[in-house]
Parts: sequence; C-alpha cells; structure tokens
Amino acid sequence: MTDPELLEMSGRALFGTDWHRGLARALSVNDSSVRNWMHGRNAVPPGIWDDLAALLTERQGKITETIATLAASRARQSA
Repeated sequence: MTDPELLEMSGRALFGTDWHRGLARALSVNDSSVRNWMHGRNAVPPGIWDDLAALLTERQGKITETIATLAASRARQSA
C-alpha cells in the first residue's frame, strides 16, 4: 500500500468521506499539507505515522467503550 493510500484509509476511518480537513486539524497541519502528501508533492513526515496510529487507537478505544455502553443499556432495557 502506498503512503497516499494509507493516509486516505486512515483519514476516512477517523473522519469519514470529508476527511482532509479533520485530519489536518487533528495533526495540527494545514489542509494543503495533507493534500500535498496525497498527491505525492511532499513526503509524509515520519512522525505523522505515529500520530495517526495514536489517533486511530484513541478512536478505537472510544468505539469499543461506546459499544459496551450501548450493549449494557440495551441489556438493562430488556431485563
């Protein structure tokens, strides 16, 4: 998988279809930086991958917590 493909996959997982701006904000970079990385005009800085992994891990934790809370709430409602 190429860097732009991996960047897009990560961005979409975090922010949905309009992911460029959200990802730029989360990484504290300009939207143009993200677009330059996507079009291969600039290489993705190495530290960005660690930042993306941290953002994805955080999101995964929030999703896992939400699923557990939803399941517990539904179980109480049906009891």
